[in-house]
Amino acid sequence: MRPNTVVDWVDDLVKKGSRSKQKSRIPKEVWFQAALELFRSMPVDWEEITNEEDLRRKLEELESRINSQKY
Repeated sequence: MRPNTVVDWVDDLVKKGSRSKQKSRIPKEVWFQAALELFRSMPVDWEEITNEEDLRRKLEELESRINSQKY
């Protein structure tokens, strides 16, 4: 997923939350904080990533591992 696609997706989540009948919505910053906490909990040595290509490869690997698990 490209960065702009992720930002658009989060914007859409925030907008949908604003239109819901609930009194409060989840702010964009909270969505990003949750994502960062999830990243931190992943079995990845983040310090070994030195450039965007390394990051892209690692994220694709994580996505593949998650998608291959049965729920």
